[in-house]
Amino acid sequence: MPSPNNTSSVEVKGLRNAVTNEIINDADVTLIVYDSLGAIMTGDTFPKTLEYVTDSKGVYRATLSATIPWIVGDTYKYVYTVLASGLALTTVCYKTATESSCGC
Repeated sequence: MPSPNNTSSVEVKGLRNAVTNEIINDADVTLIVYDSLGAIMTGDTFPKTLEYVTDSKGVYRATLSATIPWIVGDTYKYVYTVLASGLALTTVCYKTATESSCGC
């Protein structure tokens, strides 16, 4: 199955407060994935909540549905939003869908 980075898992690692440098383990972290035309992707529910990984020191993770209709070669916009202790952050990254490395 094609997908960005050949994975259905999304992760935010080492989330820290930019002012105090403290690790944040109690944030609300969400993700919205947009297709190459700017529409929210179908095949899953967005925004998607990333759950805190217990004892991970700021790691949040979610699994995207296998029913998302990725198109090989298309670039997708990932918009992460983090809310924690009066702090708010939105960050954007772009990922291109490739064929599965397992040949599936």
